[in-house]
Amino acid sequence: MGHKISDKVLVEIAQRLNSRRDLCSTNTNTNTLKFIKELVTSLNMECLIEGIESTSQKHLLQQLGYDLQQGYLHGKPKALSHYLQK
Repeated sequence: MGHKISDKVLVEIAQRLNSRRDLCSTNTNTNTLKFIKELVTSLNMECLIEGIESTSQKHLLQQLGYDLQQGYLHGKPKALSHYLQK
């Protein structure tokens, strides 16, 4: 039961953070990212960071231990047909 509650908490945090484009811009936000990484790690989970658009975001997040990243910096979205043709 406790695991389900932690899942809900993480989903709520993720939904709130997903709307924040400036997450890497201040020390307070960096501390929030550190806390989330510690929380996710302590729950033996992984965290995918979305919306990476600049190399500075990428490098900061890598320094904080966020290795799973996606966003325009890594590649633009492709249609499903692109992957089905391979």
